[in-house]
Amino acid sequence: MLIDDQVGRPRRMKLIIKWAPILWVPFMLILLIGLQGCDLNDPFKGTPFGRNPPREAGQLQLVEAYPEGGLTDVPITSSFRLKFNRSVDQASVKGGIALQPSIALVIEQGADSTEWIVKPVNQLSPDRVYTLQITTSIKDTAGNNLPRPVDLRFRTAYQSQARFGRPIWTTDGNYIFFSASFDGGDSWHLWRTPRWGGWKQRVADRVVPFSEVAISPDGRRVAFARLDNNGKSAEVWLCSSDGFNLRQMVDSEELSGPLNIKCAWAPGNDRLALEMWYGTGGTGQDDVTALGVMALDGALLRRIGGANQTYRLLGWSRDGRDVVGLRSPGTADASNLIRYEFINWDLSTGSAAAIEVDATVVNFSGAAQSRDYSSVTFWNWRPVRTAQGNIERVASELWVYRLGSNSVSRLAPTALGNRQSGFSPNGDEVVFNSNRSGEWLIWKVERGGGNLQQVTKGTGSDMLPGWSPLNNEIAFISTRGGEEALWVAGADGANPRRVAGRE
Repeated sequence: MLIDDQVGRPRRMKLIIKWAPILWVPFMLILLIGLQGCDLNDPFKGTPFGRNPPREAGQLQLVEAYPEGGLTDVPITSSFRLKFNRSVDQASVKGGIALQPSIALVIEQGADSTEWIVKPVNQLSPDRVYTLQITTSIKDTAGNNLPRPVDLRFRTAYQSQARFGRPIWTTDGNYIFFSASFDGGDSWHLWRTPRWGGWKQRVADRVVPFSEVAISPDGRRVAFARLDNNGKSAEVWLCSSDGFNLRQMVDSEELSGPLNIKCAWAPGNDRLALEMWYGTGGTGQDDVTALGVMALDGALLRRIGGANQTYRLLGWSRDGRDVVGLRSPGTADASNLIRYEFINWDLSTGSAAAIEVDATVVNFSGAAQSRDYSSVTFWNWRPVRTAQGNIERVASELWVYRLGSNSVSRLAPTALGNRQSGFSPNGDEVVFNSNRSGEWLIWKVERGGGNLQQVTKGTGSDMLPGWSPLNNEIAFISTRGGEEALWVAGADGANPRRVAGRE
């Protein structure tokens, strides 16, 4: 061993220390190159179909597909759409695509030889997992084969005579209100049931399909959307928390005939904020919506929204003076993205001022506010083009916004979908629906983004979660019994029990 004469240390060690800063530079360069373009919060973001590897330049590649891998609720009448980055040999396409379980396929050219429409000869079975296999025998017109096979695994939509809206707990945690149809969607009613089940009370008929009630902070009143006598337009109705004392607040004509209405109570129990939905827009258009504020005598105090702008409801300010929402021009860009700005709607003046936030919100879907009115959680959708050329709205990402701040945080990122979020009673956690495991199940995560946990397990789909105000249970809709029914489980998913369904 060589010894340094001055300090008596191994000379080799001294050389390593001397050259360490120089050796560190190329190591960091290699690391930075490897991380370029990565989203550490979402390792699958930007990949073509969820978990597939990134595309390599210069090769034949599948660049778009419907259904995407991991997609659920695919209609049983669906055809499939495949889009390649270059023209493909017709004979190789027809011999290079298969569906498992096996169903004969008819394959036709789409707009050009880069696009192909795949049609099952027989209708798909409901609530079943299929895999569309694209093999390496497919080649472009120059004879270059697809470099690797692609398997698109998806689940078809289930069919159920029972359909449910989101369950909402009473403030004492003993009862649950929900909308439901038990005849395949022909007629909808509002129901009330105890948390332990055993019976259900029919509160009202003609409720808007899939609607959810809003219960006042003091627990005394329940607001909901009900169709008029013609069954075409929505009205606002109230009942007491025991399901009795129904009364109409305002008719549909005064609200210009909305098809659906979402209600949100003011902190003082004295007013309702309304998001009025008038229908879907045309191609590349947002839904047609407006906002309103109503007193309990039925007087419409404020209204905002018009033909050229879309307004969506997030919630109330903590002092009840303002309504916080989103505003968009109502049109999508070339990528089918509808961009929104946050607004603060001053109810004393009627003016809506933009709020600067640190994120861009696109393709808003729905929102829920915390019980203390301090935060809002919302979810959005991403566009997927079907075989018919239409845009399907697929659940995408989950967000949290703290009122009065400029911070918008993304929660529990996934390459698949998150939706239908809501807060725990103390606002520290968010419960939501996700298909990150391949099935739509209930998950929860801390509001800051940590401690992601799966709540429900098993077969079937679990959706539309609602956290009990007592913090000990979560209500949700599940198909685990073969069709939709209302279930309740512990906040950790333990001891699930069926509470109400089509008896």
